[in-house]
Amino acid sequence: AIISRPSVSRLLQYAKDKGYVKIQIMDPVEDMSNMEQMLVEKYHLHEVRIASSTINDENEIKKYIGIKAAEYLDSIVQDGDIIGVGWGTTLYDMSCSLLPRVLKGSQIVQLEGGVTHSKWRNYATDILENFSNNYSTIAQYLPLPVVFGSREVKEMVDQDRHIKRVLEMGSHANIAVFGVGTVRPNALFFRLGYTDQEDS
Repeated sequence: AIISRPSVSRLLQYAKDKGYVKIQIMDPVEDMSNMEQMLVEKYHLHEVRIASSTINDENEIKKYIGIKAAEYLDSIVQDGDIIGVGWGTTLYDMSCSLLPRVLKGSQIVQLEGGVTHSKWRNYATDILENFSNNYSTIAQYLPLPVVFGSREVKEMVDQDRHIKRVLEMGSHANIAVFGVGTVRPNALFFRLGYTDQEDS
């Protein structure tokens, strides 16, 4: 029997609506599974995920890295996890792409000081809030500067009971999420004004 094109279209739409059929276009350029497997084998890694951006633009690339990282985190996170987070623009993009989920008995802890007096934002607070809101859990802030002005000040702060407790929790985090950054002149760490290329 011959089925007309409109009938096929209606049947496909019905199957899609019922969830029987999923139409997905596979772009071979975006399929990074072979390259991921090669990196796993070459460097003896547990798992590799590669993000692919169709546009060679720094902000777009960070967005795709954030989405891929959020998907990976969703695949491993469980109730009771202590998730340690850093700061930075890529991590902020990731925190905006998290897949909503309620985690029981879990906490989010800041792994590094995020207080800065620069005009540039490092997104430390935004990231912590996004993670804790997304997972409906508690955030433990680390109210410290990015870099201390002197060793003496750092040693004094290390004696604070609250700081010690948060640092201790961070050392017990079973998941740590952070960016490795870059050494290009426009890197956020340089823009914050704590160091420059002469120091590196």
